[in-house]
Amino acid sequence: MAEDKEIKEIEKERKRWQFVGFYKWGLVLSIVLHGAIIGAFLIPKGEEGEGGLSKKKHKIKVQVKYDELPPPPSIMPMTEVPTGLPAEGTVGEVPMPVPDELAEKETITDYVPGVEHGVPEGTELEVTDADLEWEGASVDHIEFVAYEVAPQFKRKVEPEYPAIGREGGVEGTVGLMVYVGPDGLVKNVIVTQPMEIEAFNQAAVDAAWECTFTPALQNNKPIGVWIAMPMHFKLH
Repeated sequence: MAEDKEIKEIEKERKRWQFVGFYKWGLVLSIVLHGAIIGAFLIPKGEEGEGGLSKKKHKIKVQVKYDELPPPPSIMPMTEVPTGLPAEGTVGEVPMPVPDELAEKETITDYVPGVEHGVPEGTELEVTDADLEWEGASVDHIEFVAYEVAPQFKRKVEPEYPAIGREGGVEGTVGLMVYVGPDGLVKNVIVTQPMEIEAFNQAAVDAAWECTFTPALQNNKPIGVWIAMPMHFKLH
Protein backbone atom coordinates (compact mmCIF):
# COMPACT_ATOMS: atom_id res chain seq x y z
CA MET A 1 0.00 0.00 0.00
CA ALA A 2 2.85 2.33 0.88
CA GLU A 3 4.48 1.72 -2.49
CA ASP A 4 1.25 2.46 -4.39
CA LYS A 5 0.84 5.71 -2.48
CA GLU A 6 4.43 6.74 -3.24
CA ILE A 7 3.97 5.97 -6.95
CA LYS A 8 0.81 8.08 -7.04
CA GLU A 9 2.64 11.01 -5.40
CA ILE A 10 5.47 10.79 -7.94
CA GLU A 11 2.99 10.64 -10.85
CA LYS A 12 1.09 13.60 -9.43
CA GLU A 13 4.33 15.64 -9.07
CA ARG A 14 5.37 14.77 -12.64
CA LYS A 15 2.03 15.92 -14.07
CA ARG A 16 2.25 19.17 -12.06
CA TRP A 17 5.69 20.02 -13.49
CA GLN A 18 4.55 18.98 -16.93
CA PHE A 19 1.61 21.43 -16.64
CA VAL A 20 3.94 24.19 -15.50
CA GLY A 21 6.18 23.57 -18.54
CA PHE A 22 3.23 23.66 -20.93
CA TYR A 23 2.00 26.87 -19.30
CA LYS A 24 5.35 28.59 -19.73
CA TRP A 25 5.60 27.64 -23.39
CA GLY A 26 2.04 28.71 -24.01
CA LEU A 27 2.74 32.08 -22.39
CA VAL A 28 5.83 32.62 -24.56
CA LEU A 29 3.97 31.69 -27.75
CA SER A 30 1.11 33.99 -26.79
CA ILE A 31 3.47 36.93 -26.29
CA VAL A 32 5.20 36.29 -29.63
CA LEU A 33 1.88 35.97 -31.46
CA HIS A 34 0.47 39.17 -29.97
CA GLY A 35 3.69 41.03 -30.78
CA ALA A 36 3.54 39.90 -34.40
CA ILE A 37 -0.09 41.01 -34.73
CA ILE A 38 0.59 44.41 -33.18
CA GLY A 39 3.70 44.92 -35.34
CA ALA A 40 1.75 44.11 -38.49
CA PHE A 41 -0.58 47.06 -37.77
CA LEU A 42 2.00 49.56 -36.50
CA ILE A 43 4.86 49.05 -38.97
CA PRO A 44 4.09 50.61 -42.45
CA LYS A 45 4.31 48.31 -45.41
CA GLY A 46 6.72 49.20 -48.18
CA GLU A 47 6.26 48.28 -51.80
CA GLU A 48 7.53 44.78 -52.43
CA GLY A 49 10.06 44.27 -55.15
CA GLU A 50 11.71 41.15 -56.40
CA GLY A 51 12.39 38.50 -53.75
CA GLY A 52 9.76 39.95 -51.39
CA LEU A 53 12.04 42.87 -50.41
CA SER A 54 10.51 46.28 -49.99
CA LYS A 55 11.76 48.99 -52.30
CA LYS A 56 11.70 52.69 -51.50
CA LYS A 57 11.19 55.57 -53.85
CA HIS A 58 13.88 58.26 -53.86
CA LYS A 59 13.57 61.76 -55.29
CA ILE A 60 16.66 63.03 -57.09
CA LYS A 61 17.19 66.77 -57.47
CA VAL A 62 19.42 67.97 -60.28
CA GLN A 63 20.77 71.51 -60.09
CA VAL A 64 22.05 73.22 -63.22
CA LYS A 65 23.82 76.57 -63.13
CA TYR A 66 22.10 79.23 -65.17
CA ASP A 67 25.32 80.20 -66.93
CA GLU A 68 25.79 76.57 -68.08
CA LEU A 69 22.58 76.65 -70.11
CA PRO A 70 22.96 77.20 -73.86
CA PRO A 71 22.20 80.72 -75.16
CA PRO A 72 18.61 81.32 -76.28
CA PRO A 73 17.92 80.93 -80.00
CA SER A 74 18.03 84.10 -82.06
CA ILE A 75 14.59 85.61 -82.57
CA MET A 76 15.54 87.83 -85.48
CA PRO A 77 17.84 86.99 -88.42
CA MET A 78 21.13 88.85 -88.65
CA THR A 79 21.20 91.45 -91.39
CA GLU A 80 23.78 93.88 -92.59
CA VAL A 81 23.48 97.26 -90.97
CA PRO A 82 24.02 100.26 -93.23
CA THR A 83 27.18 102.20 -92.46
CA GLY A 84 28.50 105.47 -93.70
CA LEU A 85 28.99 107.61 -90.63
CA PRO A 86 31.88 110.13 -90.58
CA ALA A 87 35.54 109.26 -90.12
CA GLU A 88 37.10 108.62 -86.73
CA GLY A 89 37.95 111.67 -84.68
CA THR A 90 34.75 113.62 -85.28
CA VAL A 91 31.80 113.29 -82.99
CA GLY A 92 28.28 113.50 -84.26
CA GLU A 93 28.78 114.13 -87.97
CA VAL A 94 25.36 112.62 -88.48
CA PRO A 95 23.29 115.65 -87.46
CA MET A 96 19.95 116.79 -88.72
CA PRO A 97 18.46 119.98 -87.34
CA VAL A 98 14.89 119.46 -86.21
CA PRO A 99 12.63 122.02 -84.50
CA ASP A 100 12.30 121.27 -80.79
CA GLU A 101 8.52 121.09 -81.02
CA LEU A 102 8.84 118.22 -83.52
CA ALA A 103 11.34 116.28 -81.46
CA GLU A 104 8.89 114.54 -79.15
CA LYS A 105 10.08 112.04 -76.59
CA GLU A 106 9.91 108.48 -77.90
CA THR A 107 10.56 105.12 -76.36
CA ILE A 108 11.90 102.14 -78.32
CA THR A 109 11.11 102.31 -82.05
CA ASP A 110 12.61 101.73 -85.51
CA TYR A 111 14.42 98.51 -84.63
CA VAL A 112 17.14 97.10 -86.84
CA PRO A 113 18.15 93.48 -86.01
CA GLY A 114 21.52 93.01 -84.34
CA VAL A 115 22.54 91.06 -81.22
CA GLU A 116 25.77 90.31 -79.39
CA HIS A 117 26.31 87.82 -76.61
CA GLY A 118 29.27 86.93 -74.40
CA VAL A 119 30.39 85.07 -71.27
CA PRO A 120 30.23 86.79 -67.87
CA GLU A 121 33.06 87.53 -65.51
CA GLY A 122 32.27 90.92 -63.80
CA THR A 123 30.61 94.11 -64.91
CA GLU A 124 31.68 97.12 -66.94
CA LEU A 125 29.47 99.75 -68.53
CA GLU A 126 30.98 102.43 -70.69
CA VAL A 127 30.00 105.15 -73.13
CA THR A 128 32.95 107.08 -74.55
CA ASP A 129 33.19 110.15 -76.75
CA ALA A 130 34.31 107.93 -79.60
CA ASP A 131 31.06 106.02 -79.28
CA LEU A 132 29.16 109.09 -80.41
CA GLU A 133 30.22 108.14 -83.90
CA TRP A 134 29.47 104.46 -84.17
CA GLU A 135 29.26 102.55 -87.45
CA GLY A 136 26.69 100.05 -86.22
CA ALA A 137 23.71 102.40 -86.41
CA SER A 138 21.09 102.45 -89.14
CA VAL A 139 20.29 106.04 -90.12
CA ASP A 140 18.71 105.69 -93.56
CA HIS A 141 15.74 107.85 -92.61
CA ILE A 142 17.83 110.73 -91.18
CA GLU A 143 19.11 113.56 -93.36
CA PHE A 144 22.63 114.64 -92.43
CA VAL A 145 23.68 118.29 -92.23
CA ALA A 146 27.05 119.90 -91.79
CA TYR A 147 28.21 121.70 -88.67
CA GLU A 148 31.39 123.35 -87.48
CA VAL A 149 31.57 122.21 -83.86
CA ALA A 150 30.41 118.75 -82.80
CA PRO A 151 28.42 118.06 -79.61
CA GLN A 152 30.47 116.85 -76.65
CA PHE A 153 29.40 115.08 -73.48
CA LYS A 154 28.78 117.28 -70.46
CA ARG A 155 27.14 114.52 -68.43
CA LYS A 156 27.50 110.87 -69.37
CA VAL A 157 25.06 108.37 -67.82
CA GLU A 158 25.81 104.65 -67.94
CA PRO A 159 22.88 102.27 -68.45
CA GLU A 160 21.76 100.08 -65.58
CA TYR A 161 22.62 96.43 -66.27
CA PRO A 162 19.35 94.41 -66.34
CA ALA A 163 19.24 91.70 -63.69
CA ILE A 164 18.01 89.09 -66.18
CA GLY A 165 21.01 89.79 -68.40
CA ARG A 166 23.50 89.66 -65.54
CA GLU A 167 22.12 86.32 -64.31
CA GLY A 168 22.10 84.88 -67.83
CA GLY A 169 25.56 86.18 -68.73
CA VAL A 170 24.28 88.24 -71.67
CA GLU A 171 26.46 90.93 -73.25
CA GLY A 172 25.80 93.17 -76.19
CA THR A 173 25.38 96.65 -77.64
CA VAL A 174 22.24 98.69 -78.19
CA GLY A 175 22.58 101.19 -81.04
CA LEU A 176 20.86 104.55 -80.54
CA MET A 177 20.32 107.73 -82.54
CA VAL A 178 20.01 110.70 -80.20
CA TYR A 179 18.76 114.14 -81.14
CA VAL A 180 20.65 116.83 -79.21
CA GLY A 181 18.85 120.16 -79.15
CA PRO A 182 20.38 123.63 -79.38
CA ASP A 183 20.35 123.74 -75.57
CA GLY A 184 22.43 120.55 -75.33
CA LEU A 185 19.56 118.47 -73.95
CA VAL A 186 18.34 115.20 -75.45
CA LYS A 187 15.10 115.74 -77.34
CA ASN A 188 14.58 112.36 -78.96
CA VAL A 189 16.00 108.82 -78.76
CA ILE A 190 15.55 106.10 -81.39
CA VAL A 191 16.79 102.51 -81.11
CA THR A 192 18.44 101.52 -84.39
CA GLN A 193 20.06 98.27 -83.29
CA PRO A 194 18.27 96.48 -80.42
CA MET A 195 19.20 93.44 -78.40
CA GLU A 196 16.84 90.48 -78.10
CA ILE A 197 16.14 91.12 -74.42
CA GLU A 198 13.86 94.14 -74.19
CA ALA A 199 15.26 95.17 -70.79
CA PHE A 200 18.61 96.08 -72.41
CA ASN A 201 16.95 98.33 -74.98
CA GLN A 202 14.91 100.17 -72.37
CA ALA A 203 17.94 100.59 -70.08
CA ALA A 204 19.92 102.12 -72.95
CA VAL A 205 17.11 104.53 -73.85
CA ASP A 206 16.64 105.58 -70.22
CA ALA A 207 20.36 106.31 -69.84
CA ALA A 208 20.49 108.31 -73.09
CA TRP A 209 17.69 110.61 -71.91
CA GLU A 210 19.77 111.51 -68.84
CA CYS A 211 22.86 112.57 -70.82
CA THR A 212 23.63 116.23 -71.55
CA PHE A 213 25.91 117.77 -74.20
CA THR A 214 27.45 120.94 -75.45
CA PRO A 215 25.38 121.84 -78.54
CA ALA A 216 26.62 121.58 -82.09
CA LEU A 217 27.57 124.93 -83.64
CA GLN A 218 27.00 126.22 -87.16
CA ASN A 219 28.12 129.79 -87.95
CA ASN A 220 28.73 130.19 -84.21
CA LYS A 221 25.08 129.41 -83.51
CA PRO A 222 23.84 126.35 -81.58
CA ILE A 223 21.81 123.94 -83.67
CA GLY A 224 20.01 120.66 -83.07
CA VAL A 225 21.62 117.55 -84.56
CA TRP A 226 21.27 113.77 -84.58
CA ILE A 227 24.22 111.75 -83.29
CA ALA A 228 24.84 107.99 -83.12
CA MET A 229 25.41 106.73 -79.57
CA PRO A 230 25.84 103.01 -78.79
CA MET A 231 25.31 101.68 -75.29
CA HIS A 232 27.62 98.76 -74.43
CA PHE A 233 26.76 96.07 -71.87
CA LYS A 234 29.78 94.00 -70.79
CA LEU A 235 30.42 91.48 -68.02
CA HIS A 236 34.01 90.64 -67.09
